[in-house]
Amino acid sequence: MTAVSTVPDIYQGLWRRRVLETPSGVDRDTSVYWLQTGSLYADIRIPVRRRRRLRPTHLTDADFLQLAQQQGFAGALEVDGDVLHWRRWLDFQPPGALDIGRVRRDGNVLFEEGVHAAYREEWEQLSRPGDDRLALSLEVEYYANGCPLKRAGVLVAIDGYFMLALARRSALPAVTDLAALLDAERYSHEARRSFLDCAIEFGLRHANGHWEVRLSTLPHHEGLGFDRLYGSWQADGPDYFQQLSPCGAVRRWRVVERGSGFRSLPTMTR
Repeated sequence: MTAVSTVPDIYQGLWRRRVLETPSGVDRDTSVYWLQTGSLYADIRIPVRRRRRLRPTHLTDADFLQLAQQQGFAGALEVDGDVLHWRRWLDFQPPGALDIGRVRRDGNVLFEEGVHAAYREEWEQLSRPGDDRLALSLEVEYYANGCPLKRAGVLVAIDGYFMLALARRSALPAVTDLAALLDAERYSHEARRSFLDCAIEFGLRHANGHWEVRLSTLPHHEGLGFDRLYGSWQADGPDYFQQLSPCGAVRRWRVVERGSGFRSLPTMTR
């Protein structure tokens, strides 16, 4: 993981993409959200035609191909004048070109043009940064056998929104196209599920303390509570949180940023 620098206020908050223009066409339909704190960020991109509430044990070949079109990533943002570099600590898709854009802001709209790729995006700011904020990075996790697993993870929250990103437990084989790994003649159903097991979640933090997942690269998570999916959390000193997941994993998260208005993470519903 790269070092984390402070992101200027003008880029912080929740952003929704309004349009993407590339040489191959214009996209106004994909659901795209980017949540940026003063340190870390997460980004999710769900195609409008992707089916909802897909059950992982009942995926068809067509479902696998639909899920392979999703995008999502998370990490740290580097800012150099009007040039932004989204360092990807984890990515739903296989590694690709550097994600660097030149931006211009006009009111609550951010215009972005690719530096290494031909694209243009318009982003609308839905929420500005406040003191109710949190940014965590995953340090390590342990399962019942006590063996540690190192993988990237990011949790960011600002006011009424949150995003969580967890990398796959194992790296993808060396490919440039995720769909190429979903060939039913080459891989089993279980192997193909593992290729898609990268969680990028976007949701709402309700006033009653309930956190609800609204969009996810794992469609069966949508509509569920954050506590049901990710269990209970407790502070582990001033600089860490410990998470006890319902799957039995114990994860230790480092506090990268915590605003004075942030109170607590949800606990498991009994």
